[in-house]
Amino acid sequence: MKRNLIMAVVVVFAFSSVFLMSSCAKKQVLTEEKQVTAPPKEVAKVEKEAPAAKEVKEVKEVKEAEEAKKVEAAKIERLKELEITKKREAEAKMNEEKAWQERRIAKFEAESIYFDFDKSFIKLE
Repeated sequence: MKRNLIMAVVVVFAFSSVFLMSSCAKKQVLTEEKQVTAPPKEVAKVEKEAPAAKEVKEVKEVKEAEEAKKVEAAKIERLKELEITKKREAEAKMNEEKAWQERRIAKFEAESIYFDFDKSFIKLE
């Protein structure tokens, strides 16, 4: 009897371990590397441009990038300000609700409750 019980436990353990170890295979993500090449016309244009024109383009690109960063920083700052304002409004609302509850509790505690002699019913007054 004891031997059958031990065999049953071993079989259950073996099946459960096989079940747990044979989980679904993970999907492999395949990435394809694409080679980007400039069309021949654009390459010829770039080679024909004077070095000064290239420098002017680079300066313009740098200025545009700086302006884009400034605009992005301004947007982020505005979002932070809005978030702070919303938090303050929520805190003010919570404080107002707490104050209202405290006044209500104080009013209730100040009221007198009347009972008739040997009765459990509350009398209005």
